[in-house]
Amino acid sequence: MSGGRSKFLQQLFRDYPTVRISITDLSLTGESASAVVFIAKLVNQDGETVPPGEKWKQAKVVIKKEGNKWGKIIW
Repeated sequence: MSGGRSKFLQQLFRDYPTVRISITDLSLTGESASAVVFIAKLVNQDGETVPPGEKWKQAKVVIKKEGNKWGKIIW
């Protein structure tokens, strides 16, 4: 995961103690797995529901096999 993505996730979970996600479009083959992660709801530290930004509310994630084990998540 890139440094920018890592910082984004750290800030997301710091600013929003409650993050509700959905996982859709799950696909599994012998060599990889993929899915779409969708942020459905954010609740900030004041208990207010905040809509996620359009640009980052969903992301495709992919996991590829490395030999006979699963590798790192790519997104």
